[in-house]
This record gives sequence, C-alpha cells and structure tokens, in this order.
Amino acid sequence: MDEESDNKSMITQVELAQERNRLSHLRTFLSWIRTGLAIVGGGFALARFIAFENPTNRLIGQRVGELLILLGMMVFALSLLDYKSTYQKMERGSTYGGSLWSVALISLMLIGISSFLFYIVVRRLW
Repeated sequence: MDEESDNKSMITQVELAQERNRLSHLRTFLSWIRTGLAIVGGGFALARFIAFENPTNRLIGQRVGELLILLGMMVFALSLLDYKSTYQKMERGSTYGGSLWSVALISLMLIGISSFLFYIVVRRLW
C-alpha cells in the first residue's frame, strides 16, 4: 500500500512539473506578444500621430514608424514559430496538452491587424 501511494505521488509530481513547464512556455509566448504590440503601437503612433515641424523629420518619423510596425509583425511571426517549435519538443517528451491552434490564431490575427495599420500608414504617405 505504501509503495502504491509513493507511485501516485511521483506521477502527480511529474504531471505538475509538466504543467508548470507548459504554463511557463505560454507566459513566454505572451510576453513576446506584448513586446510586439508595444513595438507596433509605438510605430503607429510615431508614423501617424507625432507631428514633426520639419518635413524631412516628418518623413523620417513616418519611415521609422513603418519599420517599427514591420518589426512588430516579425516579432509576432517569430514568437509563433518559437512557440510551435517548443510545443513540438514538449509533445515528443511529455503528455503536453496545450493547444497550438489558439496560439496560431492569435498570432495570425495580430499579424493581420499590424498589416492593416501598416497599410494605413503607407497609404497616408502616397
């Protein structure tokens, strides 16, 4: 009886460790998303709302804003690729029960929204 309870305790500890790893992985992904959103927001604000008095500075600000939006989009895409890669590694080594589809959907939506913001900024220039 004592050996059986030790076995259950060991299984529970392993399951809890796997859950901690899964949640830690998801927190890392979400922090990358937060970073990407900040970069996109900063780029959009710089390109669209910050008024520069000199026309040359205005053009430079808009170009830098465009680059920041593109950088934020790359952060979204790279965070998705990193999440997928780590997810697959965890799948092979454990009974990881997370969902890749929800993360992929969020990333693709953010890339789409960022693309729309980029289009708004570029359209304003031409």
